[in-house]
Formats: sequence, structure tokens, C-alpha cells
Amino acid sequence: MPSKAIGKIGQGLQFDGTDDYLGTTNINPNSSAISLSFWMNISQAQSSKIALEVSPNFNNVTDGLAITVSDSVGGGCNGQLTAGISTNGITYSSFCITQPAAGAWHHYVIVADKSKTSSEVQIYLNGVLPTQIVNNDGNQAGTFGSQPLFFAARYNGGSPGNQAAIKLDDTRYYNRALSTDEIKRLYNMGK
Repeated sequence: MPSKAIGKIGQGLQFDGTDDYLGTTNINPNSSAISLSFWMNISQAQSSKIALEVSPNFNNVTDGLAITVSDSVGGGCNGQLTAGISTNGITYSSFCITQPAAGAWHHYVIVADKSKTSSEVQIYLNGVLPTQIVNNDGNQAGTFGSQPLFFAARYNGGSPGNQAAIKLDDTRYYNRALSTDEIKRLYNMGK
């Protein structure tokens, strides 16, 4: 169970990277687009740890989304913050950005839009869209279905794994693609 921590905006949660995580019951956006907004402080350098995941394991579903801290997926994303969506665990669309230094709060918004034919996943950092590395742009059609949301871990086969040592604050989930103006407003609320 995560501990309470001083957050960026208010009270946040601290995950120790060992056994802390949270999960929700299924959320069902029934939408081709979702957005996740959150403040995150990466506590230490780490590899292939899950910050947030929509699904128990996005590698095994057709409508999952994962945000990975310092991923090791290859294709130019090693050591980067990566966001990806999956179709059947075989075809991925994943994008990454240079991961900010550990120990400071940063605002992230992940916009995943399966109605687009390219650049389906966008990672905004502190209100702007930085240069992204395209690991794979696989045209993931369909909608995001009924999946749980996990914080700081992947929950696969009844047990958590890939726990991240992070702090989270002001985490928000939207069943649509946020606009650039909405993303800037969210960032400015916590600036």
C-alpha cells in the first residue's frame, strides 16, 4: 500500500518500487480516445517499471495502455519514458520522450487516440509536446474497452510486478482526447 506524501498540488501518494501499488475496478470509456493527466516525481533511476497501466497487462489485451518509466523496449526508447497501446499483444504503437531527472515533480498528459492513423500516442511534459521518438506506429484501431487502471505496477496473473518508485499527485482519467489548451490549463493549475 502506498504511503501519503506531500504532492505537487496537495497530498500525493508515494510508491516504494517494491510492493506498493493501487488498482481500480474496471473503467469502461467505450471510446477510441483516452487521456491520463498526472503529476509524477520519479524517485530514483529505474528500468522498465510501470507508472500507470490501463489493463492488467497491456501486452495481453487489445485495448490497453501502459506508461513505463525508463523503458527497455529498444527501438530508440531505452532509458526513456514510454507510452504505448497494444493490439493483441503483438502489434504496438509506442512513443517515448527523454525522461526528466529523478527527484522533481513534472506534469504528464498521455493522449491515446485510436481514431488517428499515425501518432496515436502523445506524451505531453509540463504543458508542451516535446520531441517524441517513434518506437512503432502501428495504427491501433478500435476502442478502449472495460479495463482496470493500475498505479505504479503491472498486475498480471493475480500478482503485481514491475513496481515503480514514484510519487503521484492529481491523477485524472478522461474518456476523450484532451486539447492542447486543456493540457496547458492542467499544467498551469499546479505550476
